[in-house]
Amino acid sequence: MRPIVPAVVFVAVVLATALWAALGLDIQPGSGADIAFLVGALVLYAGTGFAIGQWRAIALVFVSIVVAVPFGADDDGVAVWLYVAMDTVVLWGPAMLAGIALRKFVGVVTRR
Repeated sequence: MRPIVPAVVFVAVVLATALWAALGLDIQPGSGADIAFLVGALVLYAGTGFAIGQWRAIALVFVSIVVAVPFGADDDGVAVWLYVAMDTVVLWGPAMLAGIALRKFVGVVTRR
């Protein structure tokens, strides 16, 4: 599979998630929807890393930060992109790195 196809799918899913948020998605922390979103996002990022399988794919995690910029600030005045940036560093980036590393490992093991 060419690396561009998973990248395009990844960007489309991030944009769809942003649209969903713009339309008023309100997930309460600790709810089932919150957990489903978290697991789904982790699978998306790790799966994209695995599908692309190249270290440069880690740059895609920054797409979600750029997409979050137009959403302004929350009720406390904190910019939404700042929350997304923190999630990217703590969750999404490591998940994508794990997917890429797994793909590299599988490639090494299957060549033997």
